[in-house]
Amino acid sequence: MRTILFMLFVLMYFSASSQNRNYYLQNNSFDLCNNEFLFPQKDFSIIGFGAYHGSSKTYEAELQLIKSLVKNNDIDYYFLEANYSQAYFINKYLSTGDEQHLKKLALLFETIVTQEGTIDAYLHWKNMKKINDSLSSDRKIIVAGVDIINEYYFPIKHLVELTNHSHADWAQLSNLAD
Repeated sequence: MRTILFMLFVLMYFSASSQNRNYYLQNNSFDLCNNEFLFPQKDFSIIGFGAYHGSSKTYEAELQLIKSLVKNNDIDYYFLEANYSQAYFINKYLSTGDEQHLKKLALLFETIVTQEGTIDAYLHWKNMKKINDSLSSDRKIIVAGVDIINEYYFPIKHLVELTNHSHADWAQLSNLAD
């Protein structure tokens, strides 16, 4: 009997919360695809953006949101599901346009989420570069990586760059640099 009552309670809870969620979304959603879209909130520090991995629509929606935030000068940092070194090289790409790093980055995002090693990820960063290039130097968006290290190419490349070849006599350094 307890099990049946518990199951009824769980069923009623999920039914009620589903209605609340639908009501909330109907009353608090907005159209990111509208060219006139401006992010409605003004007093915030952080915006969370959930992603449906592997969908180009996620990139489209994210770019629209970023464009809106740029219009209002409401964005400084872009926290990314990437590690610190990947973010470092994304920032490097955004400032230099070095597409060799971008190609490798796009492919290595596949190690984080399999569906992210796509042309859509590559084009997303090319679009982000266009947005960043349109901004004054004091308004550039800075990418910050907040994920664990799950690939080693970019962290090793980053460490080699940080050594600034000050240990040029270290034989393995040249192997790591390649």
